[in-house]
Amino acid sequence: MLLNHTYEANFVDSNGNLGAKLQPHQSNAIHTHQGGDTRKGAIDTASLLNINLIWKRFEEDQTDLMAQSILDAVTYGNVDGIITTIPNLQVANAIASVRALRLPVIIFELGESYASELGLARVLTSDEILGKAIAQQLLERGYSHPLVISPSPLGNVNAEGRYAAIRTTIRNPLHGFLQVSNSTSAVDDVVHNFSKGAYDSMIAIGGVAASNSVAGALMNMSGVHNGKRIGAGFVDLDGEDLDVVFNSFPDTTVGISQLPYYQSALPVVYLYLQYLTSFDVYGNQTIPTGPIVITNSNLNTTESGRDRQGFLLHPNRRNNTVGVIIPNSLGDSYGRNILSGIQQLANKISWNIFTNTSGDYIGYPEKLMSSVTNFLSNPNVDGIVLLSSHPYVNNYTITKSTEENVPVSIIGTFFEELIIPENSSRIFNPYLDTMDLAAMTAQMLLDNGFKNPVCFGDGRPWKNTTFCDILYRTLLQTFPGPIPPEQLVVNTIDISSQSNVNGMVNSIMSNLSNGSYDVDSVVTFSEYIFNAIILDSVVDPKQAGETAFYTASDLFQQQRSLMLNRVQMSLDSYELGFLSLFNILLSNSLSVQPWNSVGVRADPQPFMCPPGTHYSILASSSYCMTPSHDAIRSIQCIPCSDNFISASSDQPSCLPCSPGTLANALRTECLSCNDQRVYQDSYCQQFLTEDHDRKNRVILSIVLPIVFGLLAVISFYFLWRYWRRQHKADLTGGNDSDNWLLSYSHLTHPSMRYMMLDHPNSMTDKPGSTRSISLCNEIADQQDSAYENLKEEVPHWALQDTKNNQTQTEVARANQLNANNNRLSMLITRSRAPHTESFHNAIGIHRNLKVFIRQIGFKQLHLKDDIRKEIGLLKHCRSANLVEFIGVCIETRGTYIVEEYCNKGTLFDILANDDYCLTWIFQFSMINDLVEGMRFIHRSKISLHGLLTSASCYVTNKWELKICDFGLHKVRQSMYDQAVIQRLQKQGCSNGIILPNTVTMRWMAPESIVNVASGLDITMPSKKADIYRQEGFKAIETIADPLFSF
Repeated sequence: MLLNHTYEANFVDSNGNLGAKLQPHQSNAIHTHQGGDTRKGAIDTASLLNINLIWKRFEEDQTDLMAQSILDAVTYGNVDGIITTIPNLQVANAIASVRALRLPVIIFELGESYASELGLARVLTSDEILGKAIAQQLLERGYSHPLVISPSPLGNVNAEGRYAAIRTTIRNPLHGFLQVSNSTSAVDDVVHNFSKGAYDSMIAIGGVAASNSVAGALMNMSGVHNGKRIGAGFVDLDGEDLDVVFNSFPDTTVGISQLPYYQSALPVVYLYLQYLTSFDVYGNQTIPTGPIVITNSNLNTTESGRDRQGFLLHPNRRNNTVGVIIPNSLGDSYGRNILSGIQQLANKISWNIFTNTSGDYIGYPEKLMSSVTNFLSNPNVDGIVLLSSHPYVNNYTITKSTEENVPVSIIGTFFEELIIPENSSRIFNPYLDTMDLAAMTAQMLLDNGFKNPVCFGDGRPWKNTTFCDILYRTLLQTFPGPIPPEQLVVNTIDISSQSNVNGMVNSIMSNLSNGSYDVDSVVTFSEYIFNAIILDSVVDPKQAGETAFYTASDLFQQQRSLMLNRVQMSLDSYELGFLSLFNILLSNSLSVQPWNSVGVRADPQPFMCPPGTHYSILASSSYCMTPSHDAIRSIQCIPCSDNFISASSDQPSCLPCSPGTLANALRTECLSCNDQRVYQDSYCQQFLTEDHDRKNRVILSIVLPIVFGLLAVISFYFLWRYWRRQHKADLTGGNDSDNWLLSYSHLTHPSMRYMMLDHPNSMTDKPGSTRSISLCNEIADQQDSAYENLKEEVPHWALQDTKNNQTQTEVARANQLNANNNRLSMLITRSRAPHTESFHNAIGIHRNLKVFIRQIGFKQLHLKDDIRKEIGLLKHCRSANLVEFIGVCIETRGTYIVEEYCNKGTLFDILANDDYCLTWIFQFSMINDLVEGMRFIHRSKISLHGLLTSASCYVTNKWELKICDFGLHKVRQSMYDQAVIQRLQKQGCSNGIILPNTVTMRWMAPESIVNVASGLDITMPSKKADIYRQEGFKAIETIADPLFSF
C-alpha cells in the first residue's frame, strides 16, 4: 500500500504574545511581521513540496477563535500536522490537546516557553537574544543611553523580554521606555520624550509603528541632538523609510533580522520530514533564524528579510545537479538512507543527482578525494554532499569548494559535529546531537534498571566514534551508585570487514562473561555490530535473548527488531540527507543559515507503529520509492479505518469494533454508543434507534404470546370458576356465591320442620360447647337402621317426609343441645331486651346425608373478608378424625353452622353413661383418634383448638372419635356483644375464648385462664393448653400424654 503524498498542514498565525511562564497574558502583541507577509515562505515551501497548506490568520484579540480553530482543524479538517504560534495559555492548551492525538506540531515565531513546556520544536529567535544583540551593536558604536520604543506596553511578554535583555546588556540606569501607536502623533511623541531625557540613541524593538516612529524622529532631528549624532537600532526591518535612514546615517544605524521568510518556510520542511519518517527532526529545541546584523551594506540582501520575492521558487533553482559521495552507498544502510533523503528532495525540486558507486567499504581518503575532484571539475555540478570524518579529506573538500564557490554539505561518518572554518559560508555540516543521544541512552538504562551495560563503537583506521566515551562520562554523572570500570563498558571495533566484526564481538562478549561481568544491556549504533549480534548470532543465543539492546531503527532489520521490543530509538539518517541538500538549495540565495547551529536529535522509539495504526511492509529495505518517485519508509504505519482499532503498538492489522460500539479518535478503543464521548455521533444515533426498535420487536415477540396465553388461561379459569359455581349452585339448590352458604329451610324442609325445642330447665353442668345430646342407644340404633333402609327404597323428597317421624330419642338429643349455658347466651344477646331465649339446634338433610344444624348466635353474620377466609379454611380442612364442617346458615333470627352428624353423641355423654362399658381396645382406639385429630389441627393452618374438652369430641356409630368446635374463632367472636368485645380488647385479650360455664375451667390449663370481669372468664388458646391433663379425662390423659409431646 502506497501513501498519497498530497500532504496537508494547518498553518495558524496570530498577533498574539508569548509569556515567559505558562500563564495567560493580556496586552497588545509585538508581532514580528506587522506590515509584512509572513505567509510567503510557508506558501513557497508548501508549493515546492506539494503540500496543501491551509493558512489562517487571527488578530491579537482573537486568540479564543484561534484556539478553537486549531481544535476544529484536528477534529473536522483532516489535517496531517499543525504549524502555529502560541500567543497565550489558551492556545497552548489547544496545542496540548492536539499533541494527545499524536499529530505533528511545529511552533514558529512566538511561543518559545510554551513550546518548551509541551516538548515541541520551535523555529524562532528568542526575545532575550534579539534584545541582547541590538544592545551589543549600539554599545560597539558608543551608545549606552537608549530610549526603547515599542507598540506594546511593558506588560507584554515580548516587549518585556526584549527590554529586559537591553537593560541587562547595557547595564546603565539612564534608559527609558515609550509605547507608541500607529498614529500621526507617534513621531512627535518620540521627539518630545527623547529631547527631554538624557538619551543618546533610539531602539525600535519590533513592529511597523515603532520602526516608522523612530525613523521619522531621526529624520526630523536630522540625526543630531545637542551636537551629537543619534544612534538608531531596529529589531526587524518592517518600516517604510528605513532605506533613507540607513543611507542618511550609515555609521549610527543598525538593525537585527531574524529572517521572517525562512522563519515560516522551515517549519513546513520539518513537518514534512516528520510526516515521511514518523520521527521528530529536532525534538524539544529552538531552531534559531537569527540574529543577523543588518547595516547599510547588506540592507537590501536576503539577510535583512525585507526581500520576499520567493527565493525557493526562483527559475534558476531548477535543473541543478548535485554530486553525492557516500562510501558503500549500496551496501551500507545508513548510506542508503542518506541517499534516499537526498533523492526525495531532489525529486521535489527537479534536481539531478550524481552518485559515487565505487563500492568503497569504509571510505578510503584517496578515493573520496578523487571523487571530490571529479565533481568540482564538472561545470554542471552545483553542489556536493560528502559523507566523511577524515580530517584530510574534509579540509581538502572545504578548500577546493571554496575556491570553486560550490556549496558543500559534509556529514560525519559517525554523524558527529565537524569543525568548519568560520569564513566558510557555503560549507554546511548537518549533524546528530551526540551529547543528547548519550544523555537519552543513559536515562533509559537508569529507568530500566540496567547496571551492567556494554557499549560497542565502530572505528576506522583514521578515526573512531566517540559516542561510547561520551556515554560513559554521562553514566558517571547520571547513575546514583557505582558503575563498572570503563574498560568493561567502552569497546571499539574495527569494521574493516564483517568477519572481523563478528570475531571481535564474540571475543569481547566471551571475555566479559568469563570475567564474571553479567551483561544486561548492549548499546551500539553501528550497523555492522548490530548485524553481528542480532542477525549473525555470534553471541550466545540465550544471552542475546535475555539482553536488552539500545540501537537505531534506521535499518530494515532494526525496524523489524523494534517491533519485537529490541530497539529503543531512531537516528534516522534519512533526515540528514534531506537537510544536506536543502542547505545547498538555500545557499544560492542565503549566505547565513543560523539554524545549522542546531543538531538533529535522536527520537526515542518505544514502538514502530503506535496504537491506532497497523504496519504494512512494502519492501525489504529501510526506504523504497513510490511510483511518483517519493522515498518513503518501507514499514508504513497505516491509520486504522473508521470503526477499526488496534489497542497496542506494532499490530499487523486493525480489528473491527463490534456492533453498537464506535472507535475513539485515536482508534485505540471501541466505545459503547451509550458513552457520552460518542453518543452524538450519527452512527451511534442510528444504531441506538435501530437497536431500540429491534429490542421492542424482540420484547413484543416474547410478551405478546405470553400475554395472549395468560389471557387465555385467565379466561379459561374464570369460565371454569363460573361453571363450577353454577354446578355447585345446582347441587345446593341455590345461587349463593359460596358453596358453604346454605339455606336453613332447605336443610330442614320437609322432613324436619323446625324441630327446635326450648328446654331451659334441662341444662346441666356439662363441659363443652352446645352440642350435648342425651342418647338412648338402642332406640337411636334402630332409628338409624330404619332411616338407612328407607333412603335406599324411596326418593329424596320422600326421605325428607319420612324424617318427620323422628324418634323421641332424636328429639331428646336436640333438646339437650338447646340447653346451653345461660351465661354465654346472655353475653351474646346482651344487646336485646332481657329474655331467657336459648340457642336453637336441629337435624337436617344435606346431599342425602344427615347434618347437624347448630345455632351460634342471634345476629346475622356479616361476611367480611377475614370471616370468609376463616370459613373457607375450615371448609377445606378434612380429616377422618375431625367433624366435617359443611356450611353456614344466615337467618334473620341468628347464625347457624352445619356440621357432620355423629350418632353416638359426645365423649362426655358416653363416659358419663354407666351403660357403656368400654374395653381397653375401644379406649385406645378413641385415644388414637383424638391424638391424630389434634396432630392434624396443630399441623394445619388452623394451628390450635383452644377449647378442647370431652364435650368437644363426638363419636360416630362406628365408634370413631371426631373433634369439633375448632377454627371459627372470628365467626363466634362476631356474635358477642360489642361491650364484651371492647372489654376484651381493653384487657389485651382480643384472641381469648369465652368459657361457656365454670365447669369448663376444669379442662383448661390454669395459666391460660383470665378473669376479665365478674362472671366473665376466658382462656388464652395455645397448643400446650390443648393437651393439658383434665381431671375428668382420666383415661385419655393417662395414655395420650406421651403422644402429645409437642
